[in-house]
Amino acid sequence: ADELAHLAAPVLRVWPRILVLPLIGRVDRERMTVALAALIPRIAADQARAVIFDLTGAAFIDVETAESLHRALRVLRLQGCTVVVAGVLPALARLLVASDVRLDVVVHQTIADALRVLMQAPGTST
Repeated sequence: ADELAHLAAPVLRVWPRILVLPLIGRVDRERMTVALAALIPRIAADQARAVIFDLTGAAFIDVETAESLHRALRVLRLQGCTVVVAGVLPALARLLVASDVRLDVVVHQTIADALRVLMQAPGTST
């Protein structure tokens, strides 16, 4: 069960104090809960100051799932992390606009774009 949870929400350290959570495939409320459960201890262990949610490969099904993403992003901000999103595909963008779910975070086209900006931010460099 732990291994499946890790595969469902792998947390990657891509730079000192910067983590990436790539979400691939179907994303639902339960998967967002697993992702948060994996991410929060890693924030403390890695002394992370920023988290990139990579949604490039994510398939969001409904408004409830989009709202759970919004809640997860809020939790991370309350943990003191800068949170950004990368890779919002057109279907997700349409879902967010149609349902009026606001992510309230900076969105970048790619992980590389997000990482470039975060590496220049105070508190995220080595």
